[in-house]
Amino acid sequence: MKIKEYIDKMKRYNDKNNEKNINSDKCLNNDHKNNNYECYCLDCNQHLCKECLSSRTHKDHNKKNILEVKPNKNELNIIEDIIKYYEDEYDKLDKESLIKVNEISNKLKEYKIKLNERKEKKLKENENNIKKELELNNNKYKLDIINIRNKYENEIKLIKYKNEKIIKEIRNKYQKKNEYYNIIFDNTIEKLNDLYEKLKNKFNKEKEKIKNMKRLKEIIYDTYNIYNYNYYNSININHILDNYYNNNICIKNY
Repeated sequence: MKIKEYIDKMKRYNDKNNEKNINSDKCLNNDHKNNNYECYCLDCNQHLCKECLSSRTHKDHNKKNILEVKPNKNELNIIEDIIKYYEDEYDKLDKESLIKVNEISNKLKEYKIKLNERKEKKLKENENNIKKELELNNNKYKLDIINIRNKYENEIKLIKYKNEKIIKEIRNKYQKKNEYYNIIFDNTIEKLNDLYEKLKNKFNKEKEKIKNMKRLKEIIYDTYNIYNYNYYNSININHILDNYYNNNICIKNY
């Protein structure tokens, strides 16, 4: 089970009154005067207080003494430092990601501006070239008309047709060039935007992971502080401590 999924389930359980007994450290038997639990019966999966033990019902059962697994003050201090460690790590990563994301965002804006300037420059060059080529072609056209008007009336029509065709070809040629440049620049911008979103999502996932780790420790620690004679609550504290010792988390040493 993922940590986030566990935390979400813990939230749902805490909203149900019938789940309160899971973390309670008081005996549920009304005749036992709300005694604290003394041990846990592994055979019955049940907490036991002094009165429960006095009944001898669990005499030959395999039991765990709660005092033997209860964390001491020093170990609880370590848990608090572990929670503080994840809190500091989250804050650190949050600040780092904010700086990095803003830095990349600014660079992306600058690069987009440069790309747009280059695109506009290319489009302007094409526009000027269109005018030049059209002007050259128009001059040629006029000259041809003057030379053959009196002699070849039919050829004038043919030349007009050719001229219109050339005009269309010129416009189509530069229209395709413009479309090509637009596609190239748009694709580049899209890739940069995707890269920016991936990086931002990466930081967000890392921040959520640390946040969930911190929240998990807080849930276990807060539950133990409320019900510190509960076997499961003490075991959960021990699991955190085992993880702390096995992974050498860099916090205050004891």
